[in-house]
Amino acid sequence: MDAENDTTGSDAAAHGSTPPGPGSRAPGAEAPGAGLLSLHHSQRPRTGTVMLVLVLGMLGLGMLFAIGFRPHFLREQALAGEADHIRTAPQQVAVVHAQPGAAKKELLLPGDCVADQASDLFARTNGYLKSWKVDIGDVVHAGATICTIETPEVDEELHQAEATLVQSKARVLTAKANNALTAITLKRYSELRDQKVISEQEYSERLAADEVSRAELEAAQADVLVSEANQRRLAELRTFETMVAPFDGVISARNTEVGSLVTSGSAPGAKPLFRINRIDLLRIYVDVPQTNAFEVKVGQTVHIIVREHPDQLIEGLVTRTAGVIDSTTRTLRIEVQVKNPTGQLFAGMYVQVQVSVPIASPPLLVPGSTLIFNSEGNRLALVRDSHVHFQPVLVAGDYGRQIGISGGISQSDLIIANPSAQLVEGAAVEPMEIAPAGR
Repeated sequence: MDAENDTTGSDAAAHGSTPPGPGSRAPGAEAPGAGLLSLHHSQRPRTGTVMLVLVLGMLGLGMLFAIGFRPHFLREQALAGEADHIRTAPQQVAVVHAQPGAAKKELLLPGDCVADQASDLFARTNGYLKSWKVDIGDVVHAGATICTIETPEVDEELHQAEATLVQSKARVLTAKANNALTAITLKRYSELRDQKVISEQEYSERLAADEVSRAELEAAQADVLVSEANQRRLAELRTFETMVAPFDGVISARNTEVGSLVTSGSAPGAKPLFRINRIDLLRIYVDVPQTNAFEVKVGQTVHIIVREHPDQLIEGLVTRTAGVIDSTTRTLRIEVQVKNPTGQLFAGMYVQVQVSVPIASPPLLVPGSTLIFNSEGNRLALVRDSHVHFQPVLVAGDYGRQIGISGGISQSDLIIANPSAQLVEGAAVEPMEIAPAGR
């Protein structure tokens, strides 16, 4: 060990250095605490860099915020200024004038067509249908034969009545002869009584016999009248064997066949043999509402509209009115006559009748969009002295795209066309007149 120390010392001496003494450190050895100091000095530059980066980042963010916020701020200021301008400047509103309504209006009312004359034809005699001459759709004239009925029982009754009439007339002759005889006998007995040849009793018997003969003559003459009446009745029934048309018309129904039993009369449930309608002249019954009943006059011309021919107007004439209002429907029934020579209308058709009625005080017409209706009633927004005024009005009726106003405004008033919910009474507005909408 001493040798090693000596060697070390000699090496040190050879290099011109002295061996380290106590408290001295060898070359290359660090002093105590030198590592901590070195670490401290190495971390200080790194922390400063971080702080610098943070400061620069914050400055960058601030610049970006300033760049992005300024346009937004300017826009907000512009919008606020525009809003203030809108609030303070008068609002522009479209306005229209009320238009005068027509002096008359057209009522379109439903009506039912019926034939001017219609009749159910029943048999007036008993028998069997022998033949029929017409069928449904056939046009007939008054007096034309429609059918023929066989009446064997009536024929026999007529023969019997004729024979009875002959008997009655013969009895009249007998009664006349007896009466003449009793009259002569009575005259003779009267002379004999005056001569006191016969008793009063005998004369009274002849007087009574004369009165009886005269009564028998009167009874025989009455029997002749009865027989003649019965004969005429049966002869009249016999004429009903041929059924004829009572008026010009069209056969619309036939309910019998050849050989069918025919019964006289129209007992409940009995079907008529034929039905005839006169269709060259039709009647149309129309119910007019009470509100217009006084405007419809007899002699007034109306127009008939048929759904199957909407482009064709047919003229009609009001011929009569009921004169009373139906208490159930509150309508006035009128009758319109229409000439129908070509058969363009059918009996039983549904039609519409266009009736023009005058209006004593025509309403003013405004667009439907102008009317305000709420809990405060019907009102219109008017512009008076560049300010809004809500005017109560009286509504006369609905005219499609327009509303009729009967009170509250004049034709010179400026009416706001489309009043918004933001409009208030007294708000300043700037009116812009526009053309009124069509009807």
